[in-house]
Amino acid sequence: MNLNHVALVVSSKENAEHFFSRLLGLEIIRTQTVPADLSRQLFDLPAEYSVILYGNEDFRVEAFIPQKGAPGPQPGPLAHLCLEVTGREAWLDRAAALGLEVRRAQKGESIVVFVKDFDGNLYEIKEKSTLSGRPSGRL
Repeated sequence: MNLNHVALVVSSKENAEHFFSRLLGLEIIRTQTVPADLSRQLFDLPAEYSVILYGNEDFRVEAFIPQKGAPGPQPGPLAHLCLEVTGREAWLDRAAALGLEVRRAQKGESIVVFVKDFDGNLYEIKEKSTLSGRPSGRL
């Protein structure tokens, strides 16, 4: 089984561009519109959304952008994505330079790190292990 994509709600195309393109380095694969009638059938939200699919060979994310008057970002307090990056500290420096909130917490011998995007979505950031390709710890 493979993960096809993750979908998140963001408040603007600009926020999506800053986070997914500038920070994560993802390319725009396609853009589309989810009409209000389809949104109502699938998500029980009677509003139109623009959708930008960002991705690379390993990861894809759909950024749902509400049209005027549509429900906006409302992330849950525990919901998050976990990203494995190479050079975590440099990556976190870039995130901070973009104005993103970086949260660090001590957990035993290690530090757990989360980044909050412009719309309140949370991302756990782990250093990609060079031995197995998997992170060394779990939340």
